Amino acid sequence: MFAYYICTGYMGQTAYLWIGESEFEAIRNAQKALFSISELEEKYNLIISAYADLEKEIHSTNIEYVLQGDALFDQNHFSARERLNLKIMSLLTSIRLFQDRAPSWLSAISDESKEAFCVKRSEIFDQNIDYQFIEKFRNYAQHYQTPIDDIRYKGEWINERETLRYTVKIQSLKEKLSRAKKIFSASFLKKIDDDIDLLKLIRSYISHLSVLIKFSRAGLSEHYLNSTQVFQSYINEYKASFGNPIGLKGCKYSVAEQINVEEINISERLLHYIETARSIRDVTPQLKRIEISI
Repeated sequence: MFAYYICTGYMGQTAYLWIGESEFEAIRNAQKALFSISELEEKYNLIISAYADLEKEIHSTNIEYVLQGDALFDQNHFSARERLNLKIMSLLTSIRLFQDRAPSWLSAISDESKEAFCVKRSEIFDQNIDYQFIEKFRNYAQHYQTPIDDIRYKGEWINERETLRYTVKIQSLKEKLSRAKKIFSASFLKKIDDDIDLLKLIRSYISHLSVLIKFSRAGLSEHYLNSTQVFQSYINEYKASFGNPIGLKGCKYSVAEQINVEEINISERLLHYIETARSIRDVTPQLKRIEISI
């Protein structure tokens, strides 16, 4: 025989809010859904943060070029490439974690959520050569070669010589990619520009990934709202009856053994994190068409 209740483990508080088995089951399902949604959001935000770090590093490299010029900057070329390679590897690793684990997180919510995600992802993959390239490129970078083969610095007068524009382009060489035949087939490489602009391809990939996360958020909205409502209702009820809900948890108590055999955290912090993560503007498809220069 089991009893079910809600309590906190905070500072020795022992006030109990008794609930039924079906209510405990609802808390369990809500916690599972919210945890999976938080994992999806957290790993997507890791990708966006890693992408932002790459853009910042390129901008910093460009500033160094402006200040030092060709002669001085030649001395720091390899250290710049090392820093940029590190940023790209961090981004590619974040992408792999998201892509490999997302189906598992979604299946914990529902098989339909997982299937819809996988179908949409395959659709995006099939329709976008830039997306295909980065998916292959992350495998290449982890098993064959560091991402950047060359960095090109350029200063040019524009607007009838009224403005001097500096740009930095990070590149991978087709000749080196072609050596990884199991990843980059000759037929695939023919579809890619000879001048492989990695940042342009990465921006395009992130914009397509944004479409995927926006699609997933929409599909999970009902699960998210229902699960949030379950958590928030018990947080509010406990708070109204007993005060501070820090450390709130749902418990399944074995009367025979006189111990809790299952405890489920009802975390208000988790709700706040997911709400904040989902409110962050998804990177729109326009990202692949922007140009950032100084």
